[in-house]
Amino acid sequence: MAMEFQYDDSGATFYYFLVSFFGLVLLPVTYFVWPRRKADDDKKSLVCQCEPCRRKRVRLEVDQPKERFQRYARMAVVLVMWCVFAVMVYKVLMLERDYTEYDPYEILELDPGASVAEIRRQYRRLSKVYHPDKEGGDQAMFMRIAKAYEALTDEESKENLEKYGNPDGPQAASFGIALPAWIIEKKNSIWVLGFYVAIFMIVLPVIVGLWWYSSIKYGTTNILVQTTQLFYYYLARSSSLTIKRILLILTGAGEFNPQHSKTAKERPSDNVELNEIIRSKTLPHIDIKTKEPPFFMPYAAKSRILMHSHLERLELPPNTLALDKDSMLSKCPIVMNEMLNVLSHLWTMARYPNPQGRSFSVPSLDTFENVMKVHQMIVQATWERHSPLLQLPHLQPEQLKHFRTRKRNITTIEQFAAMGSSERRQLVRSLVDEEYLDIMAVCGGFPHVDITTEIQVVDDEDHHRVTAGSLVTVAVTLTRQGLLDYYGVSTDSLLGSSSGEKTTTALLDDGVETNQHVETVGSAVSALSEPERAKQSGSKVWEKQKKKKKGKAAASKPKKKQQSAKSNKKNAVVTKQQPEAGPSRAEEEAESQSEPESEEEPERASPSDEGGESSEEGGRKRDEEEEWKTLQESLKKRKKKTDGRSDDSHPVHAPFYPVEKQECWWLYIADKRKKEIVTPPQRVTGLQDEHTLDLHFGAPERPGIMRLTVILTSDSYLDLSFQKELKVDVHEKQAVSGTEQWKELEEEEEAEEVIEESESGEEEEEESDEDSED
Repeated sequence: MAMEFQYDDSGATFYYFLVSFFGLVLLPVTYFVWPRRKADDDKKSLVCQCEPCRRKRVRLEVDQPKERFQRYARMAVVLVMWCVFAVMVYKVLMLERDYTEYDPYEILELDPGASVAEIRRQYRRLSKVYHPDKEGGDQAMFMRIAKAYEALTDEESKENLEKYGNPDGPQAASFGIALPAWIIEKKNSIWVLGFYVAIFMIVLPVIVGLWWYSSIKYGTTNILVQTTQLFYYYLARSSSLTIKRILLILTGAGEFNPQHSKTAKERPSDNVELNEIIRSKTLPHIDIKTKEPPFFMPYAAKSRILMHSHLERLELPPNTLALDKDSMLSKCPIVMNEMLNVLSHLWTMARYPNPQGRSFSVPSLDTFENVMKVHQMIVQATWERHSPLLQLPHLQPEQLKHFRTRKRNITTIEQFAAMGSSERRQLVRSLVDEEYLDIMAVCGGFPHVDITTEIQVVDDEDHHRVTAGSLVTVAVTLTRQGLLDYYGVSTDSLLGSSSGEKTTTALLDDGVETNQHVETVGSAVSALSEPERAKQSGSKVWEKQKKKKKGKAAASKPKKKQQSAKSNKKNAVVTKQQPEAGPSRAEEEAESQSEPESEEEPERASPSDEGGESSEEGGRKRDEEEEWKTLQESLKKRKKKTDGRSDDSHPVHAPFYPVEKQECWWLYIADKRKKEIVTPPQRVTGLQDEHTLDLHFGAPERPGIMRLTVILTSDSYLDLSFQKELKVDVHEKQAVSGTEQWKELEEEEEAEEVIEESESGEEEEEESDEDSED
């Protein structure tokens, strides 16, 4: 069969192609470009009325008209595109179809199924009208009439019409090219050729080249390769870095260089304004005269001055340096994350060195923690040596002298929130009620996270037993609460409860005198009301008191540990501690989890004296299969929860940070005695209520007990981390001989053969039953 190709003369095919292509482009464009409304959050966002927060809200509202214009512009573009698409669809529907089915009855003006006599009469009548020899005849119409008459009367033509739809038999296949015919016309050839040359030889190579030369500067994390190389060079030179050194390295990042970043500006007024700041001697810790490259370059010196000004909370010129500072600070999170990634890579290369590669010193735990502290300092605009209480609004350094006296020692926000209502209000009595409510609003949004852990060895038969050299998986579950919710402080009692109601803070005042010395958070929590904790755990008050009597001897040890920990640590780390009155249910569970698994193992492995060996082995195998299925199902559920997780968590009170900030965390395992990390820090986002993650590390080659610490550090709040002690009992490897492995394989093969024989026997019986029935 011959084939014919022809361009579209009428334009119908081209319109069909154009509508199809435009629709395929329009749908994804609408999905990605059309602005979406932010999901309404049921939780009340943080609303602080302090002066820095009000200025930040005003500054962000100035940018809202621009965002609103951009949103409306995107909506208008999408709507115009849909209108064009609708017009094109209407145009296509109005086009006449080129192809019509050949119908001889319609040509002869007869109804389908007419008799041969009627066909002959109609043919004679129409022939007299359209014959070419007649006056007013039409030769083309006469030929169509003759062809239609032949198709209905001649047997061969009738057969061709039924088979091929045409009385002449099979026709050549016609394919239309969805391009208008004027493209191949000779008079338009120069223009068409010029258009192709311009698109494929000029425009397309230029676009690809620009994209390539711009993208080659960046790595996989959208950080300049120059910045990553800078971090590798300076972070690999020392295993321990101070905060001042980390700030110096950070401000040398290429993202702050106007040559590589469009948002980084170099103004003529920089020399005058920056010199004024240096001469004012308000930045005592800055190092301007360094000669290390690239820190002596103008952009690095400017970034360093802006960073120190931010940490000192200095007022800068609003139309010049303040804008540059905000632009620099908005880039700091991704740059700091790249710095942690480089440290993690250096730690991996130092821990597992390549015999032919370069050796690196292992970055210490202090270096990782100092990088995290710098991130916290940037968000809160304060130095690490300052009190964490200055993160609360309206508090000034001179007011903190009342927080540390002979009767009290309040050094953290959690200790402040754990105080009684009247004592807390008395402590900040110099503030008016509105300012006190701002402080409590920030305390309400301040996070408290409980950490629970489970140790697993996924690839082993007994995944609760850690053996030497095995890959250990620590499943960490994080449960977040607001600080006031954790301590049961009701919002109605912030300014003092009425005489008729008794809130949780009133219960605190009943058990603690107002001038009591609050040494640690744990002592304040222990006085927080035993009935409240009993209510949360579902047990009766009197049952909890009975439990308290049993745990008197055990309760004295945690108290000594708290006092020694307090004396050893200058900067208190915020951790959840259990009440001194007695071991709680969570403490008992933690103790039961921390006990070596080998003590329970003999009970599970010991055979029953009554049953036989075969039944015991079968039951053990079934238990192992059920345990493995349960483990796989839990891993699948955990993966489903993690896949659909949003990055939004809770807003951070950061009035000096230029943009809105969401809570993020770093989770890792460390060996505090050796001052080393065991797992690289893993970034945790989207922690709204509960989140589960897995941390992996290799067990040592020698058996023993590992005492590690799971640490969760905030990237937003200064001196905020939560810790969980982890005890890992590493056992010796079980030596499995080759004969035992072959025996297990033979047993499995024999079991499979028995199953196959039984199935084949059942099939034969069914076939014989069917034959007998037949």
